[in-house]
Amino acid sequence: MGPDAKWDQLSCTTLIENNAFGKINFAGVDTTTQPQYMRIAVDNGRSETIKKLERLFTEFWKLNEPDLLISVTGGAKSFNVSHDICGSFQQGLLSAAKSTNAWLITGGQNCGVMKLVGDVIGRSIFTSKICTIGVGNWGKTWRREMLLNKNRIKYEREPDDHPKSREPMVNYTLDAPAKGYAALDPNHTHHFLVDDGTAEKEGIEIDFRGELESLICNMFTKDGVSLPMVTIMIEGGMQSIDQAVSTLRKGWSAWSLIKTQFSILICLQPNIA
Repeated sequence: MGPDAKWDQLSCTTLIENNAFGKINFAGVDTTTQPQYMRIAVDNGRSETIKKLERLFTEFWKLNEPDLLISVTGGAKSFNVSHDICGSFQQGLLSAAKSTNAWLITGGQNCGVMKLVGDVIGRSIFTSKICTIGVGNWGKTWRREMLLNKNRIKYEREPDDHPKSREPMVNYTLDAPAKGYAALDPNHTHHFLVDDGTAEKEGIEIDFRGELESLICNMFTKDGVSLPMVTIMIEGGMQSIDQAVSTLRKGWSAWSLIKTQFSILICLQPNIA
């Protein structure tokens, strides 16, 4: 490639066997959660990748069936809202998730609205049944090299009957990230990290997240009606708006738009299968 040539994913990247998946042990963090994680390639066969995730959810992770999907998006920085309002949102979200048997989905980072969600999940004694999925950007993940399977924890003794039965687990250090990067939130139960071969490009996970939300909703169709979903947007910039628009473009129709002091709530009708 010459010095004036533009970077192109198709010609500049090569698909290899997945080398970042398993469980994460957040070193030095007081949490009972050891999230499952997986690096996901963005490629021309993305729709096939999405279809394979259904087996991951049901056969390998064995997740319980939800009755609602709550998608939370918004600012990745500190919020310009009062502590009382943040607390009210957190308690309302937790109550809604518990009472509706919901799955939650966010950007999975340890900052902004994603940390707001993670903190309330981490503090609750009822969170063992709340599936909280983060969909992030591999290239923008702080200390992503620690997530490679070559850094997996070495066990002193593997089980005699199934020497390869233990999932790979890596230690992840949760420290202050460099500018432009974000650490993973330790209180999410699952993380997908989307990779297109770049290290600094914003928003590469947006389309994948929209397709993942559609997959989840269509996986749990009842009487011809797919799983209902609610999208909550708290502050945020154009990337947050792009995420909400991506969701709408997957075939969902917005029937209510409510703007509050600190958030926009988009209630989405279920698709008809």
